Amino acid sequence: MGRLFGGIRMNMFNQLKDKKGFTLVEVIIAMAILGIITISIITVFSSSFSNIFSMGNRSKAIAVASQKLEVLYTIPISMRDSTTIKNTLLDDETIFVEGDETLLYQQSDKNLTRFKIQPKKLMDYNGEKIGYEITIVVFYQNGQRHVTLNTFIRGGD
Repeated sequence: MGRLFGGIRMNMFNQLKDKKGFTLVEVIIAMAILGIITISIITVFSSSFSNIFSMGNRSKAIAVASQKLEVLYTIPISMRDSTTIKNTLLDDETIFVEGDETLLYQQSDKNLTRFKIQPKKLMDYNGEKIGYEITIVVFYQNGQRHVTLNTFIRGGD
C-alpha cells in the first residue's frame, strides 16, 4: 500500500518535472523588457506628434507671411511707395516697425505680424531706381517662435 502511494507520488512528481513552461523569474524579466520597449515607443510617438503640431504652426506662419508679400505685388509699380506698402500690409494683427530692426523680434505673448520697410536704391540698365526691402516677421505658438521673410520690391518710378 505504501508503495502504491509512493509510486503515485513519484509519478506525479515526474509529471510536474516534465511539464514545459516559464518560471516566475522568466515572466518578470519578459514583462520588464516589454515595458521598456513600450515606454520607448510611446516616447517616440509623443515627440513625433508634438513636432508635427509645431511644424503645422510654422507652416501657417510662413503662409501668412507669404500671403502678405504676395499682396504687395498686386500694387501697380507706379503706385508703390512706402505709404502705400504700409497701408496695404496693416491690419488688426499686423504692426509696422520703424527704426531699429531688433524691434521686429521683440518677444510677444500673442501671435502677431510685424513688418519693416527699408528704402533701397537699385541700379539697372536704365539708371537708378528706387525699391523697398520688406521684412515680415510672423510670431506663432503664443509669440514664442517666429518666421522671417525678406523680399525686395521695386518702387514707383
